[in-house]
Amino acid sequence: MTELELKRNNFYVRSYRKIRKWRYYTRVYYEMLNFLYRKHSDWRCINYGYLPLNDSDSPRLKPEEESERLALSLYHYTASKLPLQGLDVLEVGSGRGGGASFVHRYHNPHTMTGLELTRNGVIFCKRNYQAPGLEFIIGNALEIPFEEQSFDVVMSVESFHALPDRIAFIHEMMRVLKPGGYFICSDVIEQVVYEIILKLLDEAGMTIKSVEMITDRVMAAMHQDDGRKIRKIKETVPTPFRKAAEFFAGTTGSYPYLKLKCGESIYYNLLAQAPNGL
Repeated sequence: MTELELKRNNFYVRSYRKIRKWRYYTRVYYEMLNFLYRKHSDWRCINYGYLPLNDSDSPRLKPEEESERLALSLYHYTASKLPLQGLDVLEVGSGRGGGASFVHRYHNPHTMTGLELTRNGVIFCKRNYQAPGLEFIIGNALEIPFEEQSFDVVMSVESFHALPDRIAFIHEMMRVLKPGGYFICSDVIEQVVYEIILKLLDEAGMTIKSVEMITDRVMAAMHQDDGRKIRKIKETVPTPFRKAAEFFAGTTGSYPYLKLKCGESIYYNLLAQAPNGL
């Protein structure tokens, strides 16, 4: 039996795979996570991270941001796929807001809006980030609370895969994008689902402008950041919830990491453009 099969058959992973089918699982889990981390302002960006090939591709960060360099590097890599200066950008699933705040400060969009499903997440963001043109609101990506043609860019970092209805999200994304607007996505997904996503975007009228597989750079970041994440989880998360925290943080012993290692999952970056209209 392979390492992945052993992990898949353990009690926690079997339980998780059943629970995640519940439509409200993501909201409940992240509400709990943000509540547990509510006083920890040094953990603002939770994703698998990205290790650039060259130092020249690394963002210049403030000293207080250095501990989250790899997580912020994933945002820098994603946002760099398109010049964002002067544009109106919406991030879907903005979490604890560190990524949206980084993009707002370093990539200079006209406005940067973080849409987050959890109340505790938005409370944290509003308490920790205040800047003209930066906003965080509670909302569902399947029912985006904005008028048609509100944004030049919709961005998603490790959120798209968790949505319970991808077709509904794509419809909403198309609705709020301005003609010719862009969807930028960096995410982990199972190999068998990846082609389905491309097909759904194509059927919706989106033009795929670029796709890049970055699994190796993400796994390198997961390795490099593993110790920090495990220490942080031990410091902040009650024992009964640590396995779940390791799962979502992507520690090297977690089920998501092993799926990447064995090639069952991939990590991709995608840039797609909406039609220009009539």
